[in-house]
Amino acid sequence: KYKTKAWVVDAQMQGQVLALPTGVYVSYGQAPASDSSELNIYNPYSKTKKAASIAAEMGVWADGRVTVQAAYRWANTGNAAYSNDRASTVGLTYLPWYNVQFAVYQTWYNGDAHSTAALNSGDPYGLGALVDASGSGDSLTSVNVAVGF
Repeated sequence: KYKTKAWVVDAQMQGQVLALPTGVYVSYGQAPASDSSELNIYNPYSKTKKAASIAAEMGVWADGRVTVQAAYRWANTGNAAYSNDRASTVGLTYLPWYNVQFAVYQTWYNGDAHSTAALNSGDPYGLGALVDASGSGDSLTSVNVAVGF
């Protein structure tokens, strides 16, 4: 038997700081633990999964055509052994034309959920599966091109 239980609340603020367009975003969510009779699709572990994040974006050039972002996430995976999951992200976007965006983001992961020990635990649901055997899977660079019609 399966269940799909989780909830999230978020708050968003947009305005101007020093005459620059600015957004601040905060969220918090939880997914209750699974038990022996029901698997929670959002959390297969025996402890509550939790996450909180804060992010900010500021337009720094040409009325927001170039923006910078920063974000931080605190999380607990719900895994009894490897639960500490943290991430920091910085980013830059550029909108050269209407409905065209180029973006680059750098994210750094830390916490024992991303450790080599988590990888070696054999947990099929674990974040450790994202870490290669050398333990170097602690960052991600993303480059995106978005075009809207």
